[in-house]
Amino acid sequence: MFRAALALALAFAPPSPVNGASSVPEAEIVVLATGGPGDPLAGQTVRLLEALEADGRLRYGRPSFDGEVFRHCLTHDPDPTHERVDCVRTSTPERATAAPLVVIVLGYTRERGSYQRMQCIGRAREGFLRSIYVRDFDHPRPDVSGGTRTAALRCIEEALGSRPQNRD
Repeated sequence: MFRAALALALAFAPPSPVNGASSVPEAEIVVLATGGPGDPLAGQTVRLLEALEADGRLRYGRPSFDGEVFRHCLTHDPDPTHERVDCVRTSTPERATAAPLVVIVLGYTRERGSYQRMQCIGRAREGFLRSIYVRDFDHPRPDVSGGTRTAALRCIEEALGSRPQNRD
């Protein structure tokens, strides 16, 4: 009886990572805001990434090069463009690490207040959020902060190719 119960439990157990592999996405991330250097939105986004890492949902590192190498790829338009994606990909410097790189571009919309657009650009894929309030990542209501964190993580996962693309 015990063996049958154990066999049944093992049959329905979720698969475990192979060879110690983690299911937590890992990336080096550059954060840029269309408002330019010093835009508080970039700093808020870095704190959001650090919160995702503290939650155990993302392994986040900063690249060894200055993210300003991508600054010429930005315009004041918060909406994603193919030109921006191509520029970021061709401007990526040689890197010593094997960790994937994601460039997050944020900008304020001109519609309905001050929400933001978030574009996550990976080596071969992109993620995009049409509407996010980055500052809500530490909102006192867990449904608000959790929703913001989950949306940002989804954008990063899409850029890494670890999640099917969803045009929000």
